[in-house]
Amino acid sequence: MKEIKSLFTDNARIAKLVKIIESKNESILIDYSKTHIDDSDFKKWQEKLEGINIEGKVKEMFSGEKINYTEDRQVLHVKLRSTNVIQAMRTGSTNGLEKEEREIVMELEKMQVICNNFENGSMKGASGKTIKNVIGIGIGGSDLGPRLLTSAIPPASANVGKQFRYVSNVDSQEIHAALMDISLEETIFVVVSKTFTTQETLENAKVAVSTLISSYPSGHTDKEIIKSHFLAVSAAKDKAVSFGIEECNVLDMWDYVGGRYSLWSCVGLTSAMSMGFAAFLELLQGASEIDAHFLNTPIAENIPMLHAMIECKYINEYGYDNKCIVPYDYYMKLFPAYLQQCEMESNGKSVTKTGERLISEDFPEKGPTMQTAPVIWGTVGTDSQHSYFQLLHQGTVRTLLEFLIPINPRVETERKNTEGGEGMSTAHDVLVSNCLAQSRALMLGKEAEGDRYFSGNRPSITIMYSHLTSHTLGMLIALYEHKIFVQGKVWNINSYDQFGVELGKVLAKEILAKVEKKQPASEFDPSTDVLLAHYQQKRK
Repeated sequence: MKEIKSLFTDNARIAKLVKIIESKNESILIDYSKTHIDDSDFKKWQEKLEGINIEGKVKEMFSGEKINYTEDRQVLHVKLRSTNVIQAMRTGSTNGLEKEEREIVMELEKMQVICNNFENGSMKGASGKTIKNVIGIGIGGSDLGPRLLTSAIPPASANVGKQFRYVSNVDSQEIHAALMDISLEETIFVVVSKTFTTQETLENAKVAVSTLISSYPSGHTDKEIIKSHFLAVSAAKDKAVSFGIEECNVLDMWDYVGGRYSLWSCVGLTSAMSMGFAAFLELLQGASEIDAHFLNTPIAENIPMLHAMIECKYINEYGYDNKCIVPYDYYMKLFPAYLQQCEMESNGKSVTKTGERLISEDFPEKGPTMQTAPVIWGTVGTDSQHSYFQLLHQGTVRTLLEFLIPINPRVETERKNTEGGEGMSTAHDVLVSNCLAQSRALMLGKEAEGDRYFSGNRPSITIMYSHLTSHTLGMLIALYEHKIFVQGKVWNINSYDQFGVELGKVLAKEILAKVEKKQPASEFDPSTDVLLAHYQQKRK
């Protein structure tokens, strides 16, 4: 492996590996130059992608072929933000739309009405008070995406001061904490579950219903209260209605959209109520522009394909098994958690399309025959510099880093210069300097004796965006989605099922049956039996 810094003798390296996407008054720059990629890699990986007909596979997804082959489903999250859908929402005309697009527009129009009613104050609770608080109840893809959007994008001006909260964990302490200091008469709940059978979501929804009803002023029936304070998003409308939510308050989602790719749909309702529907539409617009790039750009210039190529090189050629995401942006603090699901639930697979198993009985000792998704982790900078960056600079774990940094922050704080002579600068200048210094230090290292030695030659990718807007965030998320698609095709796995989450759920129900019946544990494995027995003995 060559030293990264030696690769810069190629005067064209920056032109080849620094990519810029321009859109309106916004831009995203992605710097891949501090990786070990060289010209031979471009040629080899382009041939690899051509060999698997990656351009044809991209077209299969966009055209609606059932590329989720284990569940015999289409994968059409790109339809949620198609140019046709966005144009229809802007003009009000649905002429020429495909069936799926008409369905999507119909639900987006309902979503727009809800957002507008909430924003203008016409949304009322059963007691007549104006709704000012929104609590999203969901888990996984029904939570992480919307939660990220709400954290990253500022509320519309009319929504400043209103509360937007999320509840996901079946740990009831979370929902009680979310409910304890707000007026429930002024709160609406958005329950999101594709199947409306998700245990954690239904448990929390039940708590929300009982708490709301028990705290409500007299004179209102349970049905009136639930009708005015509950919305749902589900592909199983009948189950949501059976739960007690009015049919007119249930928005649709579809089998052809996986949970972790669903924030573009009505699953993003809570976040759309916060940012306003116009900003939500800009989110779709940003993603749609990346879709067009991915679909229409040749392999050599296709940014998601280049990104996938670089990561696959580290994973499959060099044996890297983890990637650290470090946003130098407070408002992107949830981005690593969002990517954890999007990447690891998509590509954390060990059986290929041909049925080949990539792990065997000696997997714990010898590892896989081929690595697929790496472990995704990370937190915001500069906090992270004072925790695990010691390991990243001098430790024995090999990690690919991805830094994200805005050029223009949402808030500017002026300060006196400390390093560059007299004058003024901003706190953001300090933040950017730290981000750039980390990628430079990882690459260069430092020759020194003993414990002060830094090996350097550690790779990183830096993503720099002009502003954190809903449009830019839509572009960023879509870039990662398509990179994940390409990696799945390289590894010949299905990026769109998630059977790995099911076994634990089944076993949890078996254990819960024992707990509910207060029966002694004697039929599980010895470890589980002793843990359950100890729980039952000490439970007050």
